[in-house]
Amino acid sequence: LGYSAAGWALLEAGAPVASAVLEEAVAGHLRPSPPYAEGPRAAELGATAMLDVSDGLLQDLGHVAKASGVRIELDPQAFAVGEPVAAAAKELGVDPLEWVLTGGEDHALAAVFPRGVRLPASWQVVGRVVAGDGVLVYGREIGQRGWDHFG
Repeated sequence: LGYSAAGWALLEAGAPVASAVLEEAVAGHLRPSPPYAEGPRAAELGATAMLDVSDGLLQDLGHVAKASGVRIELDPQAFAVGEPVAAAAKELGVDPLEWVLTGGEDHALAAVFPRGVRLPASWQVVGRVVAGDGVLVYGREIGQRGWDHFG
């Protein structure tokens, strides 16, 4: 997550893309590579909810939480920030986690699995579902930030 947002920010800022790492971030925006095979694989593993994260993780998980009547608690330390995202963030002086949580157009998948399911390496646990509502990061609700089609 965050590649497309990082690439877009570099292009929008007119920043020189003078390294292969920054070029990779821009490529993430211009040519996303959705993990198509992971959708059916998640279904086979018993995913109870799944969606394409195209509007930003917080925004899209907010829809899941609201529709399901649950709270989703994210652990920011569980997110792997790719080197291209980190390099673009350093170039532009921003927090790369912001792009990971709110950037869209990476078309990654987010899914909810039953407790105890052994996930393949292609999936990463980044939080948990509990009673309540909304999406929490750092133990607090920071709102559904990302792309809002109706906002």
